[in-house]
Amino acid sequence: MTTTILGIPFTIELLCPQLTGDGHFGNCDAKAATIQIDGNMPRPIREQTLIHEWIHAVTILNGYALEEFAVNVIASELYREGFRVKTKGGSL
Repeated sequence: MTTTILGIPFTIELLCPQLTGDGHFGNCDAKAATIQIDGNMPRPIREQTLIHEWIHAVTILNGYALEEFAVNVIASELYREGFRVKTKGGSL
């Protein structure tokens, strides 16, 4: 599955088993243009996590990474308001 962020194609991977043992639901590697999401979570949490990682990618690629708390707040509100990241080649 892919999405485009600032004109750059990003690969989105759903990982099973859980991504990490430290409680993170996803990971963004802007240099490698990849986003990894824990595939064992319910769909709404995967969708919100993708928004969270999308925000990380957008801010990192623009040279200003936001603190984790700010990303959490923005992603939660965007999800609540109906924002979804457009993807191709699959679904969450």
